[in-house]
Amino acid sequence: MLLTADAIKSSHDRKFDRTRYWLDVRQNGYEEADGDSRYSKPSIKTIHSIRQIPVSDATARLVPVYCENCRDRPFHSFMLNAQTGGPLFTESLKRSLH
Repeated sequence: MLLTADAIKSSHDRKFDRTRYWLDVRQNGYEEADGDSRYSKPSIKTIHSIRQIPVSDATARLVPVYCENCRDRPFHSFMLNAQTGGPLFTESLKRSLH
């Protein structure tokens, strides 16, 4: 729920001579602290925490395609949208999984 549209990062791995990709999960630096209108705001441990999750080359290629073609033009920087165009609520995600 914290992922930004530009959460995919990459770097060249010299040891294996290939590009490696990962997702950066961190507090959204594009949004003001009180700018998130969601009732229960997603968060990580501290404001300076960061989690880096390795992703496959296919996922790294797919995420920008999703962001460019499926997100529309939201007024926020979060990757996932609700049907209303706002950031996706945690409760909505939980309901969709049941």
